[in-house]
Amino acid sequence: AISISKLSSEYELIIITSFGLNPTGILKILLPTTILMSLLLLVISLGLIPKALFLKDNFINKKKQEAQFNIQAGEYGQRIGHWFIYVDKKEKNTFKNMTLLKLEQNKDTLISSNQTTTNTRENTITMNLTDGKSFTISDTIQQIDFKTMLLVNTTAKVKNIKTLDDFISYWDDRNSNLSKSKDFTFSILISLFPLVSIFFILATGYFNPRYNTNKTTILSTLVLVTFVVFANKISWIYPNASLIFLPMFWFIIGYIYYHLTTKKLY
Repeated sequence: AISISKLSSEYELIIITSFGLNPTGILKILLPTTILMSLLLLVISLGLIPKALFLKDNFINKKKQEAQFNIQAGEYGQRIGHWFIYVDKKEKNTFKNMTLLKLEQNKDTLISSNQTTTNTRENTITMNLTDGKSFTISDTIQQIDFKTMLLVNTTAKVKNIKTLDDFISYWDDRNSNLSKSKDFTFSILISLFPLVSIFFILATGYFNPRYNTNKTTILSTLVLVTFVVFANKISWIYPNASLIFLPMFWFIIGYIYYHLTTKKLY
């Protein structure tokens, strides 16, 4: 719309119209561009955004693991998962005199070991404890002496998104996930905005500078904000139905506005 208004303000559209290219002809020129823009937005919103979310979640999990794995000797209040940890000495991934405490509603667990080695892989932190004791504290106290014990702490695994099937499966649970259903609907509606607003694009940008002032920026902003607000609200209430009714409604309203303004005058 801004580009069209620039042509209008410089009288170029008026000259083009005088040579026989009416607004309907300009619409036909704009149509392939709006279709291409909507397709690109669909690829970005339904494809690249899930990929970006995966990379973000994967990065956060990695940083959480690094933070959990960074146990310092002689410091209290450190945790790996549900375990509070205290160690006397640390040498790379080997810890001397480690004590672990897990607090639960009905019982507490206390574990001590002379030596512990740790290893991290993907979303799993493994602790191999040797020569230690385990105490389970509830109504009674139970003690277990052990030579070796393996503790595994797993963080939430984020599903990778690489293939087309991964992108499809990412959106598969949208019918049972209201938030994802809303995101899916809103993404499609915003992607369709250039196409369903084609009449608004021409109607807000097409004017005769001799008789009209340039209100394209104000009108375009108003159209965009109104559509986004409608899309955001209706995608929560009627996520599936809005994919059909809102684009149709917006297209018809745009045509009526175009018919009463630009087409009627030019």
